[in-house]
Amino acid sequence: MIARSGQVFQPAFPASGQLQELPDTQWQVVLGTQIQGLPDVQPSAPSLDQSSGTSFSQSLGMAYDFETSEMKYINFFLKDVKLSKNQITNLYYGTAKMDIGYDTPVDVRIKDADFEEGGGYAHDLLTKGKVYITEPAGLSSIGLTLMSLNVSPENRTAKVSGYIKSTKEGQNLVGDLFVLEFEDAELKPGEIVITEGLPQIRYEQFLFKSLNHITILLRPAQQWDKRLLSMSGNSVFMKSHLETLNNEGLEFNMSTMSFDIQGRMSAVFTATKEQCLQLLVPGGAGLRVRQAGLQYVNGELKPGGYLIGKLVLPFEKATAEGELVPGLYAGGHPAHSEMDDLADGSGGLTDRQRSAAGDMLVHYGEIVQQNSLLILPGSFTLQDKCASIPIEIRDWNGEGFVVESSTMDSVRVTNRNIDEGQFIDHNKYDYKQRNQAVIVTPTTVSVDLDRNDSLPGQDGSQDQNGYGEILTPKEVGKPFWVGIVINDGKLALPSSYLQQADGGTIEFSLSEGEMIYDLNGFSYQTYLYSSDPEGVPARFGESLGGFKDVRIKDCLLDMYANRVNFEINARVRIDLFYHEWMEAKLFTDEKEGFICSAAPTLIEDSLAKGIDVKIDGGYFEKEGLRIGGQVIIPEPGTTGYEIGSKDPLAFTNMIVPADLEKIRVQSGTNIYASVPLDKPVAINFQGFPMEVRGFDIKYTGPKNPQPGSGQRTDWAEFNLHGATQLSDNIALSDESTDSLVVKCADKEAIPTVLYDKSYSVLNHSFDG
Repeated sequence: MIARSGQVFQPAFPASGQLQELPDTQWQVVLGTQIQGLPDVQPSAPSLDQSSGTSFSQSLGMAYDFETSEMKYINFFLKDVKLSKNQITNLYYGTAKMDIGYDTPVDVRIKDADFEEGGGYAHDLLTKGKVYITEPAGLSSIGLTLMSLNVSPENRTAKVSGYIKSTKEGQNLVGDLFVLEFEDAELKPGEIVITEGLPQIRYEQFLFKSLNHITILLRPAQQWDKRLLSMSGNSVFMKSHLETLNNEGLEFNMSTMSFDIQGRMSAVFTATKEQCLQLLVPGGAGLRVRQAGLQYVNGELKPGGYLIGKLVLPFEKATAEGELVPGLYAGGHPAHSEMDDLADGSGGLTDRQRSAAGDMLVHYGEIVQQNSLLILPGSFTLQDKCASIPIEIRDWNGEGFVVESSTMDSVRVTNRNIDEGQFIDHNKYDYKQRNQAVIVTPTTVSVDLDRNDSLPGQDGSQDQNGYGEILTPKEVGKPFWVGIVINDGKLALPSSYLQQADGGTIEFSLSEGEMIYDLNGFSYQTYLYSSDPEGVPARFGESLGGFKDVRIKDCLLDMYANRVNFEINARVRIDLFYHEWMEAKLFTDEKEGFICSAAPTLIEDSLAKGIDVKIDGGYFEKEGLRIGGQVIIPEPGTTGYEIGSKDPLAFTNMIVPADLEKIRVQSGTNIYASVPLDKPVAINFQGFPMEVRGFDIKYTGPKNPQPGSGQRTDWAEFNLHGATQLSDNIALSDESTDSLVVKCADKEAIPTVLYDKSYSVLNHSFDG
């Protein structure tokens, strides 16, 4: 009998004397005794003493219906199997030791079992039933604890639940993972395969974000690499060695990792899916990775790592065509803010105040945008239009790197925040950003993407005077600096604005290290001036009207913070005004990009002797020279002149073309050299007062006129439009139906009226 807590129990034996299985493995009270409820009696089988390997029934010296030293089921073996038969169900129950592939077998229980006896060399085979444990089983040498084990031979399943932690007290199992818990994991001989509820694990700079499985090896000492844990993943991220926009890292889409009992990693990380890391430095560039790989053994990086791809800049290639790569800027904006309330006038602003506030908000918004970080678009198609530097690093260590010499695409450096442009016809779009771009064509470049290494200064660097001064900024030689150094190459001014006299591109040679690309984007400054006081011969491109006679006196070019700033002083010859010169300045405006302004100028005898043009200001544009000013004619009564006026003919918006053939005909719809006056002006013609309300200039000279070609006999017709008062009894007409045409043959000749082309329309009723 068994004495427990002062009560007497005994196993229920049938006539055969064998142990009888009862529901839920409870014990039966000996006849003649009474049961008293005891709080420490549990409705479960007695625990197994795993240290001795002896079952409770054995301690009683009981007999069994079947015993065998080894029985096979699924892919496992049961040792020391002892089974008793349930006389009601004819199924077996009992105990065994299960070999799961660990150093020692695990004590298990068997119930509802059936089996086939083997013969000769064949094993006994468990064909039905359930194999389980009734209390946690500790596999102490590897830190594993099994909380449950359930094996079903007929379903051919083996499931375990439990946890594993480091065998060293207080140490994490792997990386930042202290304990790995699992439930209903698949048990295989020598291993446990976990596929559900997998954690994210951070190990040094790696994040195992999407694992396929984690496998626990039950005998790590017998593995060739002593691994305790094995896993694979399609999404393992490695923290970037440089700052990225969203803290994203390089993704390895094919990775296998294992860890030994000390937590050291052996792994092969492979990236075959093309990806782009949006860097903050240098200047919003992107590291476009096509292939990458790293290998670790016992926690140490092995040689043979590689990184293949390119460093892409947020500026277009010089050869890019079609859709413009948009200028994107980093930084979010909330859906609603106090600025929005102010812009909407929520504070009770008047219309005028709201308009002024809106202008200021736009102004400050543009400044913020200009000072924001220019970044790459996410589309690989658009990125392929951007300039890039090929990168191929052998023996890559997963960190930063330095490339001493590489190539780089020719790049359009332009202000990315200006308007895109406009359609010039149905099939072509005129992109202002491309027209205004400075083209940088490096011969070679050096790349520093390592904050622990640096590029040496270029001792052979020279300034533009040929002296051996090192032009590379000093910070380039510091470990903290990252960026690109343009070793040599050339820089071309935008040919749409400025060209050589023969129509070629104006280019500057770049000294070694003179231009860099770092946190602030392209950084370069140069100042050139002409030794000839008249300036260097050049011409304007189509964006500035195409004037062919230009003299550049000096040029300041400053590239910084993703902006190109120009200041060029020049002289431009205006053919319409007898090839007279006027001062012009090309500079960079915050909104429009390049602006070429015309300086206030007084051109005497600009159309004919005594007819002057005073230019108050203007600018050069695609159509030509757009000016505002005055035409000054002699006062009435001046000897030799048929017309006269005390007041100048003031105008605001007249376009003077470079090609005089555009004003060979004036039809009334011509946009060139035709302008209304700011206010009507009275002139005297042969004693008749005429109110002039506008004028146009018609070119009548030879094709392709050349300056200094001697006395001319024909040049232009100055046509005044308005109304003439033919009589004191006839009111001045409100319509500009009269035309007075003045011939301007040469700047040395007094203008004359062409009577055969001048006319006045009388539209009056004489009825009394």
